[in-house]
Amino acid sequence: MVNYRNTVAVKLFLVPSLNNECLKSTGEHQAAFIQCLNPASLEKTFPRNTNPTLDGLATDPRSHSMAHRYLPYIHNQVLELAAPELPMSRKAMRERFLAEIEKGASGSGNPDEVQRNREFLALQNMLPVALQRTQAEQTGSNALIRFAAVTEE
Repeated sequence: MVNYRNTVAVKLFLVPSLNNECLKSTGEHQAAFIQCLNPASLEKTFPRNTNPTLDGLATDPRSHSMAHRYLPYIHNQVLELAAPELPMSRKAMRERFLAEIEKGASGSGNPDEVQRNREFLALQNMLPVALQRTQAEQTGSNALIRFAAVTEE
């Protein structure tokens, strides 16, 4: 079985076009990291050309509902970008994740995994660029202000 050393995980909203070089490098680090894993364990957990059997974990198409899973996530990401000063649990989890990455970097962590995760966080941190055009227009800026004022995480 593939064992994960870190128990802190986050969902990141990555926009590869913000930094193609970073995304390419991330893929290279992921490939190197996979090479250090036990091949039999990796094959059992992630069989080729099929979906993994999750041994009791609920695998249900409703787990991928746009309305119940993805839209709330996108909603929270837009809220975070519209009002970065708001305290949000997703930001706290990213801070915990970063602390785990740095702990792994200073200890026995896999350097490719550490670098891949750092690059993913760098892509996440570039997201404010995606709203620059919206914020530059008065109507877009007003819409983001109203959105942040009337909604919550």
